[in-house]
Amino acid sequence: MDRNRNQAVEPTLLGTVWRYRWLSLLIVIVAIIAGVDFTVTRPVSHVATASLVIEDPRTSTLFGSLGGLSPSRFLAEQVAMISSSAVAEQAAAMARENGASNMDVEAIFDGTRISATGETNFVQISFESPNADTAVIGANAVADAYQATRRLQALDSASSALSELDNKISALPADLA
Repeated sequence: MDRNRNQAVEPTLLGTVWRYRWLSLLIVIVAIIAGVDFTVTRPVSHVATASLVIEDPRTSTLFGSLGGLSPSRFLAEQVAMISSSAVAEQAAAMARENGASNMDVEAIFDGTRISATGETNFVQISFESPNADTAVIGANAVADAYQATRRLQALDSASSALSELDNKISALPADLA
């Protein structure tokens, strides 16, 4: 029995915390103060996200496939278009029309983050702002500006194809005569 009493007893974690309770309490208080300070002094930021599924119009037609670019290359080109200054200028104008009076091209570039998901043609346009309404307006403005730019490109392409066809049709009677 004396042998068990003479053996050194290893301290437990609870025993150590109790022994140094004032130091433990001080550490907990400092951690709480640091957490509250970080939470209170950190600027509030809101992020809004607009999601798009982008399809290459050249890859599917009514009567079959025309080919087109590889999906990853097409998606990379579309992400580059979303990030372009032309889309940013149009997005800034749209955002100002929708109530974000301080929105300019630089604010669009600074607040916009674009992420694309591999072969799925799924694009997320996120916009960060201190104001929640401005974040929503910014994300929607960038998405709408991209869609308007794509629509304008499609109209220009169709218009040039029609004018080329008209030129070929007008040249036909001269060839037949």
